[in-house]
Amino acid sequence: MKDRQLQTLLLATALAFLALTAGVVLWSWIAVADSAINASLGAYRAEPFLTIFLWVTALGASPTAFVVCASTACLLWVARLPHLILPLWVVFLGGLVTSWSAKLLVGRVRPTFLDIATASSPSFPSGHSMSAMAVYGFLAFVVLRHGPPGRASFWMAMSFASVIVLVGFSRMFLSLHYASDVLGGFLVGGFWLMIGIAVARRRD
Repeated sequence: MKDRQLQTLLLATALAFLALTAGVVLWSWIAVADSAINASLGAYRAEPFLTIFLWVTALGASPTAFVVCASTACLLWVARLPHLILPLWVVFLGGLVTSWSAKLLVGRVRPTFLDIATASSPSFPSGHSMSAMAVYGFLAFVVLRHGPPGRASFWMAMSFASVIVLVGFSRMFLSLHYASDVLGGFLVGGFWLMIGIAVARRRD
């Protein structure tokens, strides 16, 4: 991806997030759509799916993402790729600061909780979805750029992409976030992921 294309994507992602944030605050149809999607999942919220998605959603928690980043940083150092450590932390910490700032600014109330899971922070955007997109997305980038030759790197990257999607879906399935919260988290994570990729490419 060329620098101009990356800059265009960064701008588009930032504008999309700002538009979504404004929509969550001002447009009632988003709340209606979110509620309808949340209600449509109600019939499927039963075991063993609840337990499975509780495990899946933990992959996007901030403590888990921090451990993944710290472990990856150690592996990058051992693999003689220390120039990727800084962009990795830029992606995670930048996304964390942005998502929490938006949470406090918007102050959206979460959906009605299930008995199995609760959360205390505001709903928009989803921090788990942000962390998944930022951290596992960067790992996919590293694997595709510096991983083993052949299809192994491709399938490893697809595995990380699957984790991103599953973490986002788990937040909705467990009634911890609305669909627009997850989309907002993906946009924040994607924005910082592209910044991390740009930094990494300049340091290669």
